[in-house]
Amino acid sequence: MTVRTCTPRLRGSLLGAGLSLITSTGVTAQSAPPERYNIITILADDLGEWAVGAYGNKEVVSPNIDRLAADGARFTSAFAASGVCTPSRVAFLTGLHPLQIGTLYDVQNIAGRATEGLPPAVPFWPRVLKQHGYATGLIGKWHLGWIPEAYPTNFGLDYYFGFIGGSLSTPMAPQLTRDRETRAYQGHTADLFGEDAVRFIERHRAEPFALLLHFREPHVPYVPVPKVDSDAVRNLDPTVPSMPDGGIAGSGAVYARFLKQETRNYYASIHALDRNIGRVMAKLDSLGLAAKTIVVFTSDQGALLGHRGLREKGMAIPIQAGSWADPIYYVNMYDRSLKVPLIVRWPGVVRPGTVIPSLVSNIDTYATVLGMLGIPKPKNASPEGQDLSPLLRGDAIQWRDAVFAQYTPDQVGNLEFYRMVRTGKWKLVRAYLNNSVNQLFDLEKDPDELRNLYYRDLLAPADTAVPGIRRIRDSLNRRLLEWQRSINDPALILEKDFFDARRKARARWQH
Repeated sequence: MTVRTCTPRLRGSLLGAGLSLITSTGVTAQSAPPERYNIITILADDLGEWAVGAYGNKEVVSPNIDRLAADGARFTSAFAASGVCTPSRVAFLTGLHPLQIGTLYDVQNIAGRATEGLPPAVPFWPRVLKQHGYATGLIGKWHLGWIPEAYPTNFGLDYYFGFIGGSLSTPMAPQLTRDRETRAYQGHTADLFGEDAVRFIERHRAEPFALLLHFREPHVPYVPVPKVDSDAVRNLDPTVPSMPDGGIAGSGAVYARFLKQETRNYYASIHALDRNIGRVMAKLDSLGLAAKTIVVFTSDQGALLGHRGLREKGMAIPIQAGSWADPIYYVNMYDRSLKVPLIVRWPGVVRPGTVIPSLVSNIDTYATVLGMLGIPKPKNASPEGQDLSPLLRGDAIQWRDAVFAQYTPDQVGNLEFYRMVRTGKWKLVRAYLNNSVNQLFDLEKDPDELRNLYYRDLLAPADTAVPGIRRIRDSLNRRLLEWQRSINDPALILEKDFFDARRKARARWQH
């Protein structure tokens, strides 16, 4: 295993500039690299980093994902730019922070919201690859617009098979779309997408191809799954978070029993995902394409499953003693909601077993895909993301020391605006229009984010932070504000107008 480290002399000089230097012991080429790599990006749905074997989970069964990590590089500080599906996928595909395209409403076909979609001229890395001679296809979840103008093949994708919305009522016999026609398909979604991915690879084996494989697993509903997947975890007694303080007396056993079953179901869904990743990898091996195909595995965001008494992600649902509560959403930016697995197998370039601790975001995908394939950025490319390929090659480069994330009320209707800046040690979260729930966490001392240091007394949210913490808080607030101004964040205008109006209303009654 290769862990990238910094020499003390260089680390000190660069940290003084707010940057870090990443070095490696070097990359040993396994074979002469091909003239042109294929690329497969595999995107899971609601898979937390914590729920992958390669990241230390000893209970989940994910041998094929773990094999990718063993054969390639594993990032240990990878984050989504948003903890909700649509804006996260915007970042993954465009290299832009979601706010920079106006985000999107939850584009489920409800409440008249089916009138929005991904803007047609937005930067989109599959379109760039198509322009450079790649056969392109997306199999699986889209969730970037129901309207005809937002159909996937309008963005440089030659082929699409999957579901347009955000979820499915069941993973068995799902309603899926191919050639703009939607009908029921027999089977499980993971198997249907795995089979179609194998066919795509076979069709394009003789030409450069880019396949985006967007599984729905392990999104709710987790089950039903094929028997092979439920059998893999049937006898598991999973470790689960305990009931939060304040639970109903005597309900702890009911809560734990319920949560253990849900965790088994979640792990069964992950097994279905992993099993079909294995099918794709086996096809590359059988066709002799493995050595010339880059494989990127990640998730659109993380997941909560009983952590802090919540389920799901950046808009989480409280868990009652023995059931899910009514869908009253709790917006959050906890690491478990935003931290994702990121594994890259790049034959002939990445040394097997490499571990990369650098702070990265899924806005980096656009620049990284082009960088790995040697394709220059087009003029309209986003300047936001950074190319990870030098890190993967083992080059000594300067790197960012913070990542940012956002939540806006576009997805589920919560009128909340959250912004986050996270460094290796600190996390600051601003809640606009409601400063009483701002947060500051020391992640080294408090990795579970249980002690909010933003205010000394949460019941009286005055500016009472102790001086040492205040300096850190104010510094992070300045970093956050600088980022928000750089992307024209409307939350700044919204809050100013709100508090100006509030002051004027109160001023009328002062005399």
